[in-house]
Amino acid sequence: MIIPLIRERRRREQEDPSYEKPNDFLQHLMDGGQEIHDDVETTVQRLMVTYLGSGPSTVIDVAQVLFDLCAHPEYVEPLRQEALEVLRKGGYTKQALADMKKMDSFMRESQRLRPPTLLSFNAIVIQYGMLGDAPNWPE
Repeated sequence: MIIPLIRERRRREQEDPSYEKPNDFLQHLMDGGQEIHDDVETTVQRLMVTYLGSGPSTVIDVAQVLFDLCAHPEYVEPLRQEALEVLRKGGYTKQALADMKKMDSFMRESQRLRPPTLLSFNAIVIQYGMLGDAPNWPE
């Protein structure tokens, strides 16, 4: 997902004189590495190192989402298509992230089912029905 985005940005930067670089972390990594290495793989490696250094729970969350994607490859293409569609509309912005509803849902469900801490409450409905005087759980 990141590699095509980096390649597209580099292509537009070289070919389109009116291209304005996005003001985001990925662009910062791309610009900062041009003096040393100007390849896509190095930029992706820098991004992964940043994720790994961002804190244990963030690393666990990102890794768990990736594990869940590997376990459920049927979700990869719909998530990829949603990201491409949203990014085509307005680029990589905060609003674009908010517009990725499927991605948000997948990540939330991944974190809900496998939280990064043992102290989290895991609620999985095994049987539908009543909980005391509470309303019925929807099926």
